[in-house]
Amino acid sequence: MTVRFTVDEDTAGEAGVRADHAVRARYPEVDRAFALRLLKDGRLRINGAQATLAARARAGSVVTIDAAANKLGPAVLPPGPACTVLWQGDGVVVVDKADGVAMHGAEGAGDGGAAEDGDGDGEDTLSALLLERFGVEDDMPGPSFPGRLDRPTSGLVVACLSRPSETALQAAWTRKDARGERDPVLKKEYLCIVHGRAPGEGDLEIPLAARRARGRGTGKVEDARTTFVTLAQSRRFSLLLCQLHTGRTHQIRRHMKAIGHPIVGDPRYGDARRDGDIRVDGAQGLMLHAWRLSHDGSVAALPATLTAPVPERFRALLRGTSLVVDDAVAAAARGERPSRAGDDDGDEAPASTSGGPAKAAPTSARPARPATERPAPTRGGPAKVAPTRGGPAKA
Repeated sequence: MTVRFTVDEDTAGEAGVRADHAVRARYPEVDRAFALRLLKDGRLRINGAQATLAARARAGSVVTIDAAANKLGPAVLPPGPACTVLWQGDGVVVVDKADGVAMHGAEGAGDGGAAEDGDGDGEDTLSALLLERFGVEDDMPGPSFPGRLDRPTSGLVVACLSRPSETALQAAWTRKDARGERDPVLKKEYLCIVHGRAPGEGDLEIPLAARRARGRGTGKVEDARTTFVTLAQSRRFSLLLCQLHTGRTHQIRRHMKAIGHPIVGDPRYGDARRDGDIRVDGAQGLMLHAWRLSHDGSVAALPATLTAPVPERFRALLRGTSLVVDDAVAAAARGERPSRAGDDDGDEAPASTSGGPAKAAPTSARPARPATERPAPTRGGPAKVAPTRGGPAKA
């Protein structure tokens, strides 16, 4: 196995030194004797050439190590604007991606991210950053992501740096049940802030036009299911905890628009008029955040639960309302069901509905434009999505 990384002039002791010293600067747990042995055994290369005692690793040089990542320990990745490391294991790193950071170059789409939302110019992407800071094993061109995020979405991202971890986590992510339906071992939950007072909970089964079919009139649609629980509310906003049961392009964003509660700050599916009325410093951007990843203990490569802290833009938006995002999220982390969703004056009833969760009304298989009506919860029963002429909501 091999690991490679790009020498960074901003990392102390990494640039302008011998290859073994650069390795120790990048991997602090590597001891001096082991690093020197790698060099003398010909297991270090600088830009493809075998490293020597006289050769120096300059800023921008690529150092290749003929050793498994688990022999090196964690790499140095200082907290920065692009991402913060939440956890690192054998061939796996989990980071908290900042909003506005693209996952990868233009060759692919994200987990619910179309190319224009998920991709960047290559140099400033999360993939490039992780490749530079951690390197990858074997013949991998770069880190692989079993679940990806749109560019404007922040939060938890799992990156595989080795083929074994990639194989194990992809299998956990794409597992299907006996009926052939998606049943991933890994459960990923998102926080979002939407406009208006959303139902207390919802189970949205709204088919969505396939990404390649949108705008082409091909009529291809895909089943899509999102469930959510309303954690807290103010008069203007609702804080939701959402879970994807399918992985369609921009699924949460499109489903929230379809039920008349678009995500605040969504440039594609949002409400420009209501977004324009928000005048709060630090509250810019899409209010969607990948918050928690969990499993039943069967995925050896990851801890049972990982969380990415609530972003500051959420707090900034809700400052001045009675909705305290940290309290609501802490209660959700403890597994508590929301008992009350107040409003700005603290005198409104909970946002729960009797009669079961909100259910999207069935629609035909022919794609149509997204629902433009704003459905409201009915007293004593679940909220219904108003059917559109010609078929299901389409983003």
